[in-house]
Amino acid sequence: MRLAMAAVCTGPILLIYPFVKKYFDGYAKPDGFYGFAEDYSAYQAERAALAQAQSQYLVPLEAGLGDDVDQVVSLFLSRAKAAGLEKIQKVYIGQWKRYCREKGLDYEKKARSPGTGAGRVVATRIWTGTGFS
Repeated sequence: MRLAMAAVCTGPILLIYPFVKKYFDGYAKPDGFYGFAEDYSAYQAERAALAQAQSQYLVPLEAGLGDDVDQVVSLFLSRAKAAGLEKIQKVYIGQWKRYCREKGLDYEKKARSPGTGAGRVVATRIWTGTGFS
């Protein structure tokens, strides 16, 4: 009896499944931009120094602390450069471009949200080398 009930209940679903699957297959595509794993072994010390500068200068900005934002960002940039920011950017961007080439992705057209908060935006722009010349 239960088997007959199950067949009756799932019968309509089985009939429409191929049509629903065909419809959603056009939309369901995995995002190849997820899955990138940074290998920071070449700049581990620089990355740690940059993280320390970020927590010292950018985290307070995210919390709304600090009187002169431009001064804090300027001070952070000088500390970040001293920490090895340019080396980090060069190696990181090289890894990202290589990953995108291997996956057949167009990294220049992909817009990614850096998150929220002034510090996060500044950190992301600095980390990836966009903005703040």
